[in-house]
Amino acid sequence: MSGVGRGFLTRHKGRGRNPQGRDAHVAGNGGFAFDAEGDFGQRSACDGWRVPQVKLSAVDFEGNWRIQREITDMRILESGTLEGEAHFTAKENGLLFHERGMLRFAGGAPVLAERSYQWSFQDDEVFVAYADGTPFHSFARVGAPVATPHLCGEDMYRGIYSFVRFPQWQVTWTVKGPRKNYRSVTQYTPEC
Repeated sequence: MSGVGRGFLTRHKGRGRNPQGRDAHVAGNGGFAFDAEGDFGQRSACDGWRVPQVKLSAVDFEGNWRIQREITDMRILESGTLEGEAHFTAKENGLLFHERGMLRFAGGAPVLAERSYQWSFQDDEVFVAYADGTPFHSFARVGAPVATPHLCGEDMYRGIYSFVRFPQWQVTWTVKGPRKNYRSVTQYTPEC
C-alpha cells in the first residue's frame, strides 16, 4: 500500500520487520521506521530498509550524471522524454550545473535542450539560481524536500526533490498557469 507522509513517499503502512528481525512500525512519518528499542532505519526497495538520511554537500553532486526526464503536458495532451547528461562543477560556495539532452515529443523531431543553474550551499539549504544569478528556488539538503515555489510570469512552479535513494535522486516539477500546465519527473544516476 502506498502513502505519503510529511513529503516523503512511503511504500506501506503498518507493522514490518527491520534487518535485525525486530518488530517495527512504519507510520506516515516520512518513511522512517522505529523499532521497539527506538532505533530507526529507512526502507529500501530491496530489503525494506534504508540507512538514516544525511545532509548532502556540494561534493556529493560533483561530476557527471545520466538524466532521464518524463514530461506530461496537460495543455497539449502530449507526453515527452528527455535523455542526456548533467554535469556539476565546483565553484566558490557551490556548484555550476549544466544539463544537455535530446527532447522528444510524440510525432515531433528530436530537439537538443540545454540549461544551466548555479547551486549555492548555505546552512541546511541549497539555493538554486539561473545561470545569470537570478534566484529560482531553494530546498533542504535531506530526504524529499519541497522546493520553494517559483512564480514565472503567471505560471507557478512547485518542485519536490528526493534524495532517499542517493546517489540516485529525482526532481519532480508541477507547473500550472495560463501559459503552462505540465509535470516533469527527472531521474539522476551517477556515471561511474
